[in-house]
Amino acid sequence: MVNENLAKQVQNREIHGSRINYRESNPKEKCIICGVTTEHRKNTHVENRETYVQGCGQLCNCCYAACYNTSTIDWYMNYMTE
Repeated sequence: MVNENLAKQVQNREIHGSRINYRESNPKEKCIICGVTTEHRKNTHVENRETYVQGCGQLCNCCYAACYNTSTIDWYMNYMTE
């Protein structure tokens, strides 16, 4: 098991001169409209994401609200009634 983690670390490294930087193995999603980094990770299942649109991808909260004309009050009311 230790060797598997080491292999993943070696694959995810970037060498810059004398420094070694490790890329994040589970980066955050970006909004497909504006490109802002969202709070959701790439390996989070789409059913667990609030602003994911099937067939399109992940949206940030602002773009989701703009596209669907929703507000935080609508989301809160749906959350409370579930």
